[in-house]
Amino acid sequence: METKEIFIQSLKNAVMEVFSTTLSLIPEIKEKEFVFDGEQKEVVLSCIGLAGGIEGTLNLIFSRDSACNMVSRLLNSEQVELNQDVLDGTGEMANIFAGCFKRHLESAKFNFELSIPSVIHGMDSLHIVKLTKTEQISLYISCHYFDLFLVLVIPSEVQGRIRPEEQKRSDQSKDVSKILGDLTKEK
Repeated sequence: METKEIFIQSLKNAVMEVFSTTLSLIPEIKEKEFVFDGEQKEVVLSCIGLAGGIEGTLNLIFSRDSACNMVSRLLNSEQVELNQDVLDGTGEMANIFAGCFKRHLESAKFNFELSIPSVIHGMDSLHIVKLTKTEQISLYISCHYFDLFLVLVIPSEVQGRIRPEEQKRSDQSKDVSKILGDLTKEK
């Protein structure tokens, strides 16, 4: 399986796991590019940085209403305005998603660290600009109560890179071959 497919599957697995265990919901997941539709005036972005074997960001993007509805579900307490509890809750959900994503990727031999979450909110528009030499993997996640976008931004060169564990095994194989070759030459 190619790196991009591993990332997409790990993201989908994380979404299903987090929604079912943390929120007791079953989401619908679609691979869909993030586009701000402008219907909601207020937007919340929760972001976690990835560093090490994979570098980039994992972003959760909500409308104000969706952020309030998700945190209401998380806290089992109605949230109707964008307050500190809602902002903290969206940051915590980013942390939960990122931790679950990390665990799924570690089983595929990708190792990396996570930053603390950052939460940004504002009015009217939000654009995640695709920078040169980056790849975006975007999922649209919806359920009866709310919807959101999950956007993973990583360097483009990750796509063809050999995973660190595979590289280590490859280097070890070369070392063994060299030792065996040296031993046969000595005879």
